[in-house]
Amino acid sequence: MNMKKEKRVTIKDVAGRASVSIATVSHVINETRFVSDDLKGRILAAIEETDYQLDMMAGSLRKQSTRTVGLIVPDISNPIYAELSKLIENNLFADNFTLILCNSEHDPFREKKYLDMLRTKRVDGVIVIPASADIAHINALVAKGLPMVVLDRPVSGARADAVFIDHERAVFDATQYLVGLGHRRIGYLDKSHDVPHKAPRLDGFHAALKVHGIDFDDTLHVEAGVTFEDGASAMGRLLQRGPRPTAVIAFDDVVAMGAMRACRDRGLDIPDDISVVGFDDMPLCAYTVPRLTTVKYPRRKMAETACALLLERIRSGMDGNRQEIVLPLEFIVRESTAFRGEAP
Repeated sequence: MNMKKEKRVTIKDVAGRASVSIATVSHVINETRFVSDDLKGRILAAIEETDYQLDMMAGSLRKQSTRTVGLIVPDISNPIYAELSKLIENNLFADNFTLILCNSEHDPFREKKYLDMLRTKRVDGVIVIPASADIAHINALVAKGLPMVVLDRPVSGARADAVFIDHERAVFDATQYLVGLGHRRIGYLDKSHDVPHKAPRLDGFHAALKVHGIDFDDTLHVEAGVTFEDGASAMGRLLQRGPRPTAVIAFDDVVAMGAMRACRDRGLDIPDDISVVGFDDMPLCAYTVPRLTTVKYPRRKMAETACALLLERIRSGMDGNRQEIVLPLEFIVRESTAFRGEAP
């Protein structure tokens, strides 16, 4: 039987794909001469595309530690991610690692470009808060031997280690707390971006209403962006939709604070006319008027756990089962929520 033999990919094929000399490819593989980051990136991309001795190359290209770690966050202007980044940097600095910080702007394409750049710079590992539920590019890098930790947002099929919170339970508890205060008409200011933790949080909201026999009213569900202004705008739209809610849950504290501003601008008292609940427990929550009731995001523990997992992978290699750690949450009750009074 005549069988066609599969052609073996050679270093010449890699050089041709990258439009460089064989010697330049060799210098990148063996680290024998300086090669610019742009050129090195083209060669590494060609190695991936041609699948040139992939398993051997993964070990060769990573034989020396750079003592750098990449961190990709969705929005560095959000105070929570800014603080989380600082905590991660401090944890890594204590272990003599430096941090390369990247901001994906909730854009999966931008996230992928940053991951390609970080791999080109030969970081020892990456911590990423994924911009979407599609993490094929993350799994591909894990398969090639790059230690990674997925942070904050649970995604199905992840091959990287993961540290996150139970988003569904958090919103379930917040909703149940408001129901316990006598609220039945509860608004929900959702995230407009299709982020991985959007669906679990909304599921928690629906589940809590169902447990208490409250029908979900779609007119009370409004999407908001990521700024204070977005929160105010979303709350304004919600208040125009008919009988106003007696309470509202916001996707995060930034949106919640914008919503509080919109309520006050319309002469509504918080919490006598409407109760407001946020999510994250930003430091500013203790200084709003009234102080904001919110779900406490365990950012210090999140940073410590993510760094510990990543450094363990870097030092011990990629052997061993994937680890998934779910951190506990705390509900912080302040003055922005109260028992429901008489309906207006």
